[in-house]
Amino acid sequence: MIRRSTVLLAALATMAAVASAFPAWYPTDFVVQRTESPELSRYLATERLDFAEPIHMMGTAQVDGIRLAVHGWVPAGAKGTVFLVHGYYSQSGIWSEHIRRLLADSLAVVAFDLPGHGLSDGQRLDIDSFGQYTKALRAIEDSMAMRAPKPWMLVGHSMGGGVALDRSRQSRFPYARVVLLAPMLRYDGWTWTGFALPVVGIFKDRMERNRKLSSSSDTAFLNRLSNDPLEGWFTPLHWLRQVRAWNATLTDAEFAPSDWLLVQGGLDKTVDWKWNMDWLQTEIPGLKTEFLPLARHHVHNEGGATGITARKILDDFLTRPLPNR
Repeated sequence: MIRRSTVLLAALATMAAVASAFPAWYPTDFVVQRTESPELSRYLATERLDFAEPIHMMGTAQVDGIRLAVHGWVPAGAKGTVFLVHGYYSQSGIWSEHIRRLLADSLAVVAFDLPGHGLSDGQRLDIDSFGQYTKALRAIEDSMAMRAPKPWMLVGHSMGGGVALDRSRQSRFPYARVVLLAPMLRYDGWTWTGFALPVVGIFKDRMERNRKLSSSSDTAFLNRLSNDPLEGWFTPLHWLRQVRAWNATLTDAEFAPSDWLLVQGGLDKTVDWKWNMDWLQTEIPGLKTEFLPLARHHVHNEGGATGITARKILDDFLTRPLPNR
């Protein structure tokens, strides 16, 4: 007899492979975690989000007809709220250990799955335009406006960092602090990819992702990614083109004033970090930069002393006394 957990993991993997496969067992209204649903309980356990039940809300927001899976943790007396935006291929569960630490520091947390990622609807790992990711973040802001205590802070990893930057170019930017963790403005191999895309596009519409991950020195973390049924394992060429189209709009970018922090690793082989760092340090006045020479792309999920340092930098920045906004 096949175990229920095996069936659920297979179901999650199937949902991750097709568009608009939002699970019926996920709460559509913001409610406290429903432990009576075996499927929901198994999902939370698989993604290590099965904690802080009395303050854990779940629900959906919508953007352009796409339903977004959203989690919120709002402890009593929270000093503010941290919004977490994951990177490409990923989803909310990637933040589980960071959420625990933030809650321990009396901060509320909001995490969500971007369109085409995790349990959210949308074209799997693809987007009509990069700006749709930013619209998703704004939809989350609207859904949490009366739930998440101010001041608000924003943390984006990789593509999530790009979303944070794009959001800061728009009106009514609500975040007192912004952390960019190995942000993606340009991905690695930017120049040669630009030449190759027209040729490769004749023969295929996507590229398979290498399953031998090396984005962190923490092997336990990499094994978790490799075995996560909601992790993405291919890259549509259309998505690569949309990132390039968005990057071209940055030439005249103006970013909202905030308390900005960039954390970047020197062994990052996922983004074009040298170009990204130089550009950001020129374009964002007052940007604080923390460079960790031995950190890879998952700089905040590194192992050993490097990981400890990265997480201390992140936590110290987010938990120091907050201004009222």
